Amino acid sequence: MATTEHLPPSRTEPAPPSRLRAWMLEGLSDMGKGGGHTGPHAEPEPPHKGQPWWRVMCLTGVDYFSTLGYQPGIAALAAGLLSPIATIVLVIVTLAVSYTHL
Repeated sequence: MATTEHLPPSRTEPAPPSRLRAWMLEGLSDMGKGGGHTGPHAEPEPPHKGQPWWRVMCLTGVDYFSTLGYQPGIAALAAGLLSPIATIVLVIVTLAVSYTHL
């Protein structure tokens, strides 16, 4: 009878992630490390760090003013012949709110 030696499967350590991959995946939780399941010995996640208010306002402003670029087309579909009036009212409201917050 031939005997075969039972060898444990070879285990190789995974290669460390590249710097680019680590940077792109930074902040994501790993399910294998308890990211999706918290148990009695799990470490609490650090509190979320928000963004400075001025960054949020700049992004909101860029989004708002870029919307003004296609607003006349939306108004033409929604308001028809009243779209020029709707656009003028929107511009007046925008300028009035901007002026009061200076």
